[in-house]
Amino acid sequence: MKIDFNRRKIGLLALACTTASGLVWANVDGAVSLPTGVDGDLPVLKLVGRTRLRVFGFRIYDAQLWVASGFSRAAPTDTAFVVDLTYLRALKGNEIAKRSLSEIQDQAALTNEQAERWLAFMAKTFPDVGDGDRLLGIHQADKTTRFVLNGKQIGRINEAAFGERFFAIWLSPKSSEPAMRDALLAGVK
Repeated sequence: MKIDFNRRKIGLLALACTTASGLVWANVDGAVSLPTGVDGDLPVLKLVGRTRLRVFGFRIYDAQLWVASGFSRAAPTDTAFVVDLTYLRALKGNEIAKRSLSEIQDQAALTNEQAERWLAFMAKTFPDVGDGDRLLGIHQADKTTRFVLNGKQIGRINEAAFGERFFAIWLSPKSSEPAMRDALLAGVK
């Protein structure tokens, strides 16, 4: 099911639980540290970009992209990387899962079975988050996707198609937020 632009904005509005207007991505200033929970399963990572998601003037999360050597814009899931989100407000895990599935489906259709399975996995995996919680989406070179919240692993899925489609939310040329993608990939040549 394709969601039009106005429904996407409404979904982001509901996710943010806000009532103001406007959607803004901006660069984030401040100290940078390698995320806790990134362990020996990954090669050395470097920070290549970061940004802040604001929905209708409200801060939602800061995002950073950490990549391994050989990472490319054209084929991001060929190497290891981490999408690192630090939440700046409380959000329900179930709503994060639904929004993620919507973003995945906006890029290309899923089978009903895929949509149901992936939504169930994300709803089970993504907890409610609050200000300061750090959620890592870790893509490993073997195509495994892991999720770590505040340094503790909370989920893992060994399905290459899930990883490709999930991380496309931030990294695909079809991302619903091209300015966000550009900021995260700013340091990738």
